[in-house]
Amino acid sequence: MHEGIHATVNFTTLYDELAARILPIHDFRELSGPGVFNEASDPPRPGQRTEIVRLPPGSMPSFDRQSAALARDQLIDHVLSIETYTRSRYVNPQWIIDNLTHWGGLGNRWPETRGLYIRVLAPTVDTHFTRVILDIMESIGTRADWDAMMAEAGPLRTLRIALDDLSALRPHTPRILALERRWGAHLREEPPR
Repeated sequence: MHEGIHATVNFTTLYDELAARILPIHDFRELSGPGVFNEASDPPRPGQRTEIVRLPPGSMPSFDRQSAALARDQLIDHVLSIETYTRSRYVNPQWIIDNLTHWGGLGNRWPETRGLYIRVLAPTVDTHFTRVILDIMESIGTRADWDAMMAEAGPLRTLRIALDDLSALRPHTPRILALERRWGAHLREEPPR
């Protein structure tokens, strides 16, 4: 089913992958919930029940995880947790900008997804893209989420160079300083001594 959907939809990369996962997830939900009538079974005799096919609980953990992610509007995070889909063919700075508000917005993204976004945006050293790094960082609420995000954010030096360029622009300086104070992080390049 998954590959058949890929063959029939004409979406771009990640949207194609999401579409190919959604229908199988709904089928899984039906099979693991109410079940489906097995049309291949013999017709029931009087007093005999019809045959309903159901998946036993926990029999398909990958689909359990995908179904839970879809229910929370986080299927994109599940897909982006697969290394294949973190390549530039799938995720690039413009894609991130275009999708920041989708699927519940930044506040609904996994910390690891936010870290991936930072890793993709930082090397551009283009304020059109790197200013969004601050939005991403400001969307984090806990130390555990901050640490998980930063673990995925790529080389700290690359991030510091991107934020150093932003810190030269007046509206961004207080935001960077606030993040440094809040998380005890050093987010800018050291000045020469």
